[in-house]
Amino acid sequence: MVPGGVARRLSREELEELDALTKDLRKYIYSITEFFNKKVVNSKRFQDLLSNEAYMLKTLYIGLVGRVGELEFYDGDLRIIDSRGREVAKFKACDYAKYIAERSSNISYSKFPYPKWLEQSEYSEECIFRTGPLARINVIEKLDAERANEEYKYMLEILGSKPIHSTLAYHWARVIECLYCIEKMCTILSEDTVLIEGDVVDLYGQPEYEGVGVVEAPRGTLIHHYRTDEDLITTYVNIITPTTINNTAINTELRKVVTVLWRNGELNYETINRIEVSIRAYDPCNSCATHLLSPYRGLQVLVIDPYGRVLKVLPEM
Repeated sequence: MVPGGVARRLSREELEELDALTKDLRKYIYSITEFFNKKVVNSKRFQDLLSNEAYMLKTLYIGLVGRVGELEFYDGDLRIIDSRGREVAKFKACDYAKYIAERSSNISYSKFPYPKWLEQSEYSEECIFRTGPLARINVIEKLDAERANEEYKYMLEILGSKPIHSTLAYHWARVIECLYCIEKMCTILSEDTVLIEGDVVDLYGQPEYEGVGVVEAPRGTLIHHYRTDEDLITTYVNIITPTTINNTAINTELRKVVTVLWRNGELNYETINRIEVSIRAYDPCNSCATHLLSPYRGLQVLVIDPYGRVLKVLPEM
């Protein structure tokens, strides 16, 4: 892939190899889906987590949708719904700055996106964004893949009407999306004429000096915005990653979970694990920026008050 399209077409041999790999992968995806439904969805522990208010945020949701509201990863429009499922905005990628603003904070190296039509101070649950697998499930109307759509309907049958607010449902949505992707891969490979004879990027066309691209990455909506001068030297870059979009939600959820679980002042490893459950559901990439200066020292957890004073230090892990 290069900016603007695909650099070259696939050969018949490459298609046959991909087809074999995809069919083999499909067996594993089907097996995972069946295991998840049987062992996870039906387990009391998972059901308790899904209904636990500590792991629930009633937020705005953002994601791409196709022409008739179907799940989309590359094309279509961005759709935002509120905590009641009502559409509050639908727009082209190039118009993202009209609807999404960002603020900085001294508590994080990541920015905090917020709805541009709201004041920055309005950070109740109903005024913050969430993106990713659960958000995509919430903003779409259907999945145009037979078995994945059946699993989608089963999810709604168990959890009730949309939008689904349980953070632990992110994992369920991921399983459904894996099923959707493998079905679409098999369909695309069966229509091999497009892959062999389809268009490739035009490297000799008229250059554009500004471009905005939006895709649905596994973690959620990913926005890239670039401007260049006449020599095609970049003069402006704005990248909003899924974890950035989820930043406010992650921090809000962390506070909510800690408030519920840490009642007696004792912070043990079991409590930390239950706190981590809420964060890991978002699959944040903040961990990629975490490094140890020495391989012989472990991480510590610091509990600080609003003034930065350390209240408790958890031993090295």
